[in-house]
Amino acid sequence: MNRLIVLFAVIMCGTLNMHAQFKVVDADDGLPLPGAFVFNSSNKLLGMTDANGMAASYHGKVKVSMMSYNSTIVDADTCHGVVRLIPSPYSLPNVAVTNKEYIKISGALRDVVTNGDSIILYREGLVDFYINVKNKDITRRIRACRQYEKPLLRKVSMKHYYVDNGNTIHLGRFRSLNIDSVSNNKGDTVVYAASYNGRKSRDGIVEVIKDGMRRVIIDNCQFQKLDFKLFGMSVRTLQSFNDFTYNGDNGRWTSLLSYCKRSIKEFRYSKKSTPINIKEINEFVVTSVESVGKAEAKSEMKNKDITNDFVMPNKFSNYEEFKKEAEENLIIRDFKEFL
Repeated sequence: MNRLIVLFAVIMCGTLNMHAQFKVVDADDGLPLPGAFVFNSSNKLLGMTDANGMAASYHGKVKVSMMSYNSTIVDADTCHGVVRLIPSPYSLPNVAVTNKEYIKISGALRDVVTNGDSIILYREGLVDFYINVKNKDITRRIRACRQYEKPLLRKVSMKHYYVDNGNTIHLGRFRSLNIDSVSNNKGDTVVYAASYNGRKSRDGIVEVIKDGMRRVIIDNCQFQKLDFKLFGMSVRTLQSFNDFTYNGDNGRWTSLLSYCKRSIKEFRYSKKSTPINIKEINEFVVTSVESVGKAEAKSEMKNKDITNDFVMPNKFSNYEEFKKEAEENLIIRDFKEFL
């Protein structure tokens, strides 16, 4: 396979209290785990690990958690080494792709946007993706959604809150990233040199194939423009990466299990303003994959009804903690993506 899929995301992070520091890795193979969540004893999200699995410095007992891994609690004051998360993978049944015109991928989504220590947007829902087998076009249909947001967030000035590209995951927005060569190969882990639109990196992609599971981590900062300025405003990307997990080593949509998009950005509304630090986390877990005919797919795609009465699958890391904080501090609104 000489191409992977990548979505260039925009996301951000809050100010942290600095104390001890540790690295989070996979307990089985020792591979660094970027994007692992770190919570305090009150289940408040403190931050996440960087692209090398390194956590910022924290104080006291913290919970380290990540989708498809068992959570663990460590004392950040004494833990200066490695925190090992034990994998708890799940798998889909084998998908029989027929000669029907569409592949339908169903799953659940969760979006969290924080400004400093405060959640300002939380979204959870159910979504279907319809992939045209012939031309590869992808159509998204949001079937269910509960959205919690900061009061007046849709009207508030950027001086106070800023949601940049606060969109729910859409498989149709992915862009192709070329694999140029293997730059490092050790055991079940391969590091690839890659390129996109003239930008090249020797270590932009990390791939792990283990126990029938394929995990691909892409460092978007290697391939995208990190600074953006417009009318005095500026956005600086500090971290941005994608994390795909597949049920198998072929990387096809029919074997996709989960996808996480995370990044950290710094926003200024003027040259002299104080930076606004915002973090955005988007997660998508697949619950079913099937082949559907053209008539059935077209009929379902036309249905724009969105319900807020549904049950989320319990496949997300710290799902209840995120939801509880959102319900306590935000107001519920109808589904809307912030552009």
